[in-house]
Amino acid sequence: MFVPPRVIRTKISGGASGKWPFQQIEADILDPSSIAAAVVGSRAVVNAVSLYVERGEQTFERVHVKAATDLGTASRDAGAERFVQISGIGSDPQSRSNYIRARGRGEEVVKAAFPGAIIVRPAVMAGPGDTFITTIARLVRLLPIYPLFGDGRTRLQPVHVEDVAEAASRLAAGQNATSASIFECAGPRIVSGVPDAPGLAAGNLQSNLDELANFPLRSESSRYRFAKRERHMLAFN
Repeated sequence: MFVPPRVIRTKISGGASGKWPFQQIEADILDPSSIAAAVVGSRAVVNAVSLYVERGEQTFERVHVKAATDLGTASRDAGAERFVQISGIGSDPQSRSNYIRARGRGEEVVKAAFPGAIIVRPAVMAGPGDTFITTIARLVRLLPIYPLFGDGRTRLQPVHVEDVAEAASRLAAGQNATSASIFECAGPRIVSGVPDAPGLAAGNLQSNLDELANFPLRSESSRYRFAKRERHMLAFN
């Protein structure tokens, strides 16, 4: 539940895509009948449900593929005008990774279930409550030795979660000036996967969005900032 509240908040506050009527409805993404009831009367549907760790019946296949199919189908049957699927950069139905493969297959089934569906592929997202910087900060403070990504030189291009939410909101509102169906979102800087461990250990993680945008990550040459409102979005047909 990292992106969804931000998409909702963007629509309620108006944002760049205009203010929409809002009503909170609870639904179970694993229950097709619950999904169908939730999307009745919706003009647009954004699927931002994600799963990073499999538990019981909550598997990558069940959440990213089957549930995505059910939601796409229900949205189409309910007469929704647009469907936005938030996936991830690198999604590949042929990947050896169960997670990445399920993400890729999820894109395929959504396109089949809802013709014209739009796919948003964000890079690793950062912001209060994320599973990236927040997790790194916790591990650095707890562990005497910090495990690196790959060989320590893995390159990442973090994007602010608020920017992804804004992109999804604009696309759901039909505010895309292109016929592209796939959008890849990334931040302005490419950094290595090695965080500023001393800074994290010292408790420099900021909860405020603007402060977090200035959080230092170590690149190959110097420290960079990935800032809110600085973004790159590539579109593909």
